[in-house]
Amino acid sequence: MKKGEIDKIIGQNLRRLRLSFKMTQEALAELLEIENCSLISDWERGVKGIVKDVLTRLCNIFNVRPYEFYIEDNTPISMSELERKALFIVREAQKIEC
Repeated sequence: MKKGEIDKIIGQNLRRLRLSFKMTQEALAELLEIENCSLISDWERGVKGIVKDVLTRLCNIFNVRPYEFYIEDNTPISMSELERKALFIVREAQKIEC
């Protein structure tokens, strides 16, 4: 892994979470009590890293565990048998809906 790759992965996940909450960068900056919302953009692009304190606050805002910021799109996530069955059911339901 090259230098800065982790910051990019964290940034991509931050953007994904923020957008899933239909939240602007300005709104997130306000929740984090950050005056300069361009910092959010820097984090999302992986230009700057996120310190642990802010990462903890982001976990609380989005109600996620810290590991969710470190997962790449192609990273397999371990699931319980029940979670696998639920995912299968959801995928099958999506096929029927289309």
